[in-house]
Amino acid sequence: MSGRTRFVIDASVACKWFIDESGSDAARDMLARALLAEHGSWVGPELFHCEVLNAVRKSRPRGARLADVARFLASIPMRSIGFDEEIGSAVAGLAQQGIGVYDAFYAAVAERHSAVLWTADARLVRALGAPAWVKLMS
Repeated sequence: MSGRTRFVIDASVACKWFIDESGSDAARDMLARALLAEHGSWVGPELFHCEVLNAVRKSRPRGARLADVARFLASIPMRSIGFDEEIGSAVAGLAQQGIGVYDAFYAAVAERHSAVLWTADARLVRALGAPAWVKLMS
């Protein structure tokens, strides 16, 4: 993992925990390992929980148990990182390069905390220049 012991799991991976699609089994396996802290400490942007919950809401039929999803997300051992001047500057710089602001927030958190960024978004990996600290989960 590039010598990094912290990790960031972006929403493109986390949505697969709740939505059956390509890569869901691998994402659920990653969740199990993360919950057991096999890979170190888990950090992520504050928007993680809301972004995942919103994606699940959009993908599921009416009546889905979003309260259960929200409760689970609130229970995960991720240290939420807020938006501050340093992160904001990094996000703005990445956005200037054409990376979406939410994706840039995940990347900025990973860079600031020397973490591996796990994503299912191949376009993001390419936009970041495929650095060693970004891992694509397919």
